[in-house]
Amino acid sequence: MVTNMNKVGNFLRAEFITGKSVKNWLFLAIGLLLQMVAIIYGYITGTPDGIVSIISAVAGIVSVVLCAEGKISFYIFGYIQLLTYTFGVAIPNHLYGEIYENIFYFATMIYGTYVWFKNYEITDDGGAKIVGKKLTRSGNIITYTAMIIGTAVLALVLSKTNDPVPFFDAITTVPAFIAQILLMLGYREQWVGWIVEDITSVVMFAILGNWVMLMMYIFWTINCIYGWYMWSKTVRDN
Repeated sequence: MVTNMNKVGNFLRAEFITGKSVKNWLFLAIGLLLQMVAIIYGYITGTPDGIVSIISAVAGIVSVVLCAEGKISFYIFGYIQLLTYTFGVAIPNHLYGEIYENIFYFATMIYGTYVWFKNYEITDDGGAKIVGKKLTRSGNIITYTAMIIGTAVLALVLSKTNDPVPFFDAITTVPAFIAQILLMLGYREQWVGWIVEDITSVVMFAILGNWVMLMMYIFWTINCIYGWYMWSKTVRDN
């Protein structure tokens, strides 16, 4: 029992304490502060967000920051964000692309956890992080071509449903599918897909008037740049 407790303690220290700089903590604090601003704004304007949306948004902030740092614990908060977002936001708002996207996320996150564990490495300071890879030139061409064609096809399909924002929903779905696959496999180029998805989501949730989701995606967009920078420092050629 003591040995197991020690292992848990070592894991928690490696994930949340060891190697953390003031910059890392400040970046997370900014994300959480933005969420507080969104929550307060919702109450002031008489359009408060539900508790499920708030939980989803906060978990999403923590998850993406940990992902940018290459920490496998991001999956824990990712599962929380995924489930609360699907049942508390996507389904009630009839965002079908988002629903399909999150079903896909759930499946790939299970496998992704396994892949990350295999590629997790102890750092010089005693912490741990995944060491990413980057796509080849042909890999980039295939990836972005699939992203454009897939988005156009899905937008056409969703336009035949009662989805209130089919075009935006398609742009937030297909790039995210591709980014999730790249994330699962540990490729840096995932951040490009997330940037496309996040910027579009900012516009979509502004239209829908969901302030905590709006603020979450604003921060996620900023985090994508941070994530690209962090992963590029340790990326390996494929």
